[in-house]
Amino acid sequence: PIQMLVLFAARGHKNAAVVLEVPADRWKEHEKELNRLAEALQVGKVWICSGCANVVTPDMKACPTCKTAVYPSDPDLAEFSRKYETQIVTTSLETYLKCYVPYGSVKATPAAPKVVEDYSILLSEEVAKYPETFWRKLDLESLIICSTVISARGEIGAGGGLTLTRHAILLLPHSEVLDVQKSSRQAVHHELLHAIDQKDNGTMEDADWSKLNPWGFEYDSKRAFDTWQFNDYYKGFVSNYCRNNIADDKAEYFGYMLVFKGRMKARAEKDRNVAKKVARVKQLATDYCPALDEKWWAALDP
Repeated sequence: PIQMLVLFAARGHKNAAVVLEVPADRWKEHEKELNRLAEALQVGKVWICSGCANVVTPDMKACPTCKTAVYPSDPDLAEFSRKYETQIVTTSLETYLKCYVPYGSVKATPAAPKVVEDYSILLSEEVAKYPETFWRKLDLESLIICSTVISARGEIGAGGGLTLTRHAILLLPHSEVLDVQKSSRQAVHHELLHAIDQKDNGTMEDADWSKLNPWGFEYDSKRAFDTWQFNDYYKGFVSNYCRNNIADDKAEYFGYMLVFKGRMKARAEKDRNVAKKVARVKQLATDYCPALDEKWWAALDP
């Protein structure tokens, strides 16, 4: 028989249990030692260093092994990272991704330091649009800034993105020339909607969404969409990429509603299908986080 000392620790919605055990006839011999060990245990966030894959924690400034900085140089983005314990990864992406993505199915190319510096300012402005309750619920593990991403679907170029919701990681690739700032900003919110979709009910499918499309329309992921730019070419859609699948249609709407508020309002006024989708996206956002209500939408920049 054995005797056990069971320790439970909770941090938000995450729980851990540590079981210390010894043979019952030796409990008295080790009781004080086990209690000292139990009292020394601390519960905290653990990150993976993007430089060497060793463990780092949010209270560190740099990895003790390879000296890679734990936080970005942009002060606003660094404060966001500290407050919500969301790791910002910009270097040694291959090392970092191997810790989370099996079989090397996603590969990312680091962006030039100056691009990361400029993009960090842009990113900090976009994440600041959301209330604290939103970030607490989303509980992102990390944001990865890179220039290109290659996944099973092929290469994702400038201004795009990829969401790995299993590990709550966002990949935010962007142009080496930031003359497409609007598209880069939209991509941040596009990927966040994917994360919401997955965390909300575990799927990106939405049978009700298809009912908002023009009669007879069918999504086709085999189409060669060469642009994510906002346009009014097709009834019910605000970009070519919207016509790819339901998940991207919703995400495109959400992103453009945050970045092209005025243009989206004008489209909705003259396109009934667009108006219905705008209303549906607002409802999805509010259902996920009640703070994303009409008051929040109205306060966004035009």
